[in-house]
Amino acid sequence: MKLGDLVSVDQFESTLAGRFLPSFTSNLRGPIRFCTLFRDNVSHLMFAHMQTSTNILQTLDGKQTFERIMWSLGIHVKSNRADNGVFATKDFI
Repeated sequence: MKLGDLVSVDQFESTLAGRFLPSFTSNLRGPIRFCTLFRDNVSHLMFAHMQTSTNILQTLDGKQTFERIMWSLGIHVKSNRADNGVFATKDFI
């Protein structure tokens, strides 16, 4: 297996609402309560994308940000492994 061949993705929720972070994107409104974690299974590189919900827009924003980071390191993400409902949508795939 090579770098980027398989990325594990999962989300979690904090029952305690976090800060309102200044944002330059329009899809972050409200306190930070959720996080999507991306982890390359070969390099173990991990990225945490903070979110105000688990909707597809914020989750895709995290996926695209992670893929840009990996691309800047010369790594192409080939596949993702996840089990949450939002990851099964055609928008995520």
